[in-house]
Amino acid sequence: MKWFNCIFLTFIFVALGCERGLVRENPANTPQNNFDILWKTLDERYPFFELKNLNWDSVYQVYAPQVTNQMQDTALFALMADMLFTLRDGHVNLSSEFDLSRNWQWYLDYPENFNYSIIERNYLGDNYKIAGGMRYTILPGNIGYIYYGSFSSSLNTDNLDFVFTFLSQTRGLIFDIRNNGGGSLNNAYRIAERLRPGDAKSWLRIYKNGPGKQDFTPPTQLELNGNNNLKGYNGRVVLLTNRKTYSAANTLAGILYDNPNCLQLGDRTGGGGGIPADFQLPNGWVLRFSGSRDITNSGLDFEQGIPPTHPLDLDTAALAQGRDNLIESAKDLF
Repeated sequence: MKWFNCIFLTFIFVALGCERGLVRENPANTPQNNFDILWKTLDERYPFFELKNLNWDSVYQVYAPQVTNQMQDTALFALMADMLFTLRDGHVNLSSEFDLSRNWQWYLDYPENFNYSIIERNYLGDNYKIAGGMRYTILPGNIGYIYYGSFSSSLNTDNLDFVFTFLSQTRGLIFDIRNNGGGSLNNAYRIAERLRPGDAKSWLRIYKNGPGKQDFTPPTQLELNGNNNLKGYNGRVVLLTNRKTYSAANTLAGILYDNPNCLQLGDRTGGGGGIPADFQLPNGWVLRFSGSRDITNSGLDFEQGIPPTHPLDLDTAALAQGRDNLIESAKDLF
């Protein structure tokens, strides 16, 4: 598959990039060196500074003077975590033996727009099917419904064949990925192939390939498997999203964005574009960040989150009556 080749090349790029970072020098394990290496690694390899209008040099001027070689590990970690927080990126983490830095404001500052208990009790019921982590059923009115809560679930060709054969005769499909925080990008591609059957040139990817802020490879056109023999869904699809739709789930929304037969209802996704890479500091702490950018053919960067074609928040009054108004509104789009 063409997308597999792209992912393999990306893995090579990330792996070689990490190797270069680890072997090009052997600095002493001091707070100052660890701080400087963390800052410089991102300065040379983080791809979103311009997109986020962030001056990384100015950030250094704020935090670097606070570093001393007499700092305790916990104080150094806290300072680094505060600096990383300025990137506003849920894919940027620093992990140590005692903590994990994170920025989860991409969903904490927004409405939940999701209540799984209502979905389980009043839409899935007690007779739904499960395959590859997908919970699926046919709702009244002959409308297919899938809830997929994690792209970390095992998903393969047989799973997808069963699901899409079962739902093939429905008059529309609701694909619900609210509160899906991501997982395997391969799962996103496999699902997209079924929701855009026979489609090809779907989105673009650029890689950070040098220390300059503008050092990127030319865009690579990523393609789905155009095999028309795949059991896909040929009818209209409504993707349900909220701010907690992130990373690989966000990628699925991005791939479907330019397809007029795939609508998106709910809130903007949380973002989380690109392929994560790891880098180990001299003290053993591991920095994680994205080393590439994914962009729709129409120019929307996945990192910014994917906006819905039909914005809608969950209605608390409807919830009190046991109804999810996003699902109900999706039904009206078929």
